[in-house]
Amino acid sequence: MREFINYQIDERIAWMTLYRPPVNALNDVIFKELNEVLDEFAGNHEALVLVLTAKGNAFCAGADIKFVMQSDAATQKAFIKKGPLLTSRIESLDRPTICAINGFALGGGLEVAMAFDFRVASEKATFGQPEIGIGGIPGAGGTQRLPRLIGRAKAKRLIFTGETIDAKEAYRIGLVDMVVGADQLVSETNKFAKAMASRSPVALRLAKKSINEGVELPLQKGLEIEGKCFGEVQESEDHREGIRAFLEKRAPVYKGR
Repeated sequence: MREFINYQIDERIAWMTLYRPPVNALNDVIFKELNEVLDEFAGNHEALVLVLTAKGNAFCAGADIKFVMQSDAATQKAFIKKGPLLTSRIESLDRPTICAINGFALGGGLEVAMAFDFRVASEKATFGQPEIGIGGIPGAGGTQRLPRLIGRAKAKRLIFTGETIDAKEAYRIGLVDMVVGADQLVSETNKFAKAMASRSPVALRLAKKSINEGVELPLQKGLEIEGKCFGEVQESEDHREGIRAFLEKRAPVYKGR
């Protein structure tokens, strides 16, 4: 039994739920438990989509400042490295990922959320990188992923001022992909996840690989990666099953091969 993370798989969707009242602040134990869950997900290919959400009024308000300040220099140095390692690991997962944000997503909490493929936000959620207010800067990917998501100027505004924005504004600038009612967050996220979980595991994996590996490269290099992934899909049993099902006017039964 984990202390702060609940993990369960339901209909090919893996759910991670964070709960460390009052604001789900990140500490050593949470990083350890998140990595344990990611190990489980990586080793279980029955789950096709990973979702992270949280209980309470906050999604995650960032690092536990008291924990950091009360730690010795060696512990602080080790802790600081854990954020970027975790976010990079999430981003590199080979299946679709969704972050369902129920409340405050600040500092490291927003940085974790940005590592996911998609962000679904409750209408009550708020977002920000407030590190500048205590003389710091984001250190778990915020200065890199935020500009890539919303553009340099908007990212600089949030990082340089430390201001927070609501879900409506986050959607307007492209930080989140969907805003739903607070009481619909889980159901709407589940609906979105199921739409992907019903697809071919082979196609999902290779589509994500093609995008992630090619999008930052020159177009011709990206097209080469796409071509290789496309060739692998064409040779898969899933692709043949998809074509048969289409011609026979039935739902496909994908095996992930």
